[in-house]
Amino acid sequence: MYETSYVDDRTGRTVTAPLPSSRIRPGAVPSKFPACPSYFSKESTSRESPDSKRKRFEAEALQAAIAESAETSLREEEADRIACIRDLACRLRNRDSTFWHIIENKERLVIVHIVEDEAPWIKYSLVVKADMGTTFHFMKKPTTTLGPDLCVPATAESKRAVMEFLDGVQAWDSNTDSPSKEHTEDIIEAICFLLSALPLGEEDNAGAIRFLTEQLRLLSKNKTRRRYSPEFTLFCCLLYTISPHAYKYMRS
Repeated sequence: MYETSYVDDRTGRTVTAPLPSSRIRPGAVPSKFPACPSYFSKESTSRESPDSKRKRFEAEALQAAIAESAETSLREEEADRIACIRDLACRLRNRDSTFWHIIENKERLVIVHIVEDEAPWIKYSLVVKADMGTTFHFMKKPTTTLGPDLCVPATAESKRAVMEFLDGVQAWDSNTDSPSKEHTEDIIEAICFLLSALPLGEEDNAGAIRFLTEQLRLLSKNKTRRRYSPEFTLFCCLLYTISPHAYKYMRS
């Protein structure tokens, strides 16, 4: 304030007079301090409203959680990544599995399951090459699937993916002792795949393989929902015409 004023009650006039020095208005808070540090004269108030303070804290907490989650994800991805064959071999040996056996050399890593019969033989084998490419064999036949739900990883880039696949093979093998309906279908699909992998030199062999595959797929179907190929249906019609007794015997 640079001047002061007074209202005369008798006349109603306002008398104004200059002040010898400037003063602060009543109730005002000083915000400018000449010849003092600049932070004394900030235009913004130092007090923050509760709502804006709460929003600021929530935003800071969210950003901190996102940063921590991203950092944790990067650490997990780095720990899960397979650097070399030896890295994967060490991880497998630390599991101390009795189902899988590890054979390691400079060029590849071989993971096998050996059936301990009188003459032991290899039932499952997963080969990881130096370039991290993989090949899987089931009873000496290469395959990319084992049942409809178990797929072989094309490359061994993730320890978790390799472990999950090996555990899946072990679980699939253990279910063969007391197979359920779903597992029976998986076994049939695996046998059909192996039949399709057979080398066929003659057309007669191809027809026999198709017949065996068709009959195998019918095993898991309900009798009322079985559908036969046109060739087999025609064969049954001819057989019934020639010998009804032979036809009934085959159906039994």
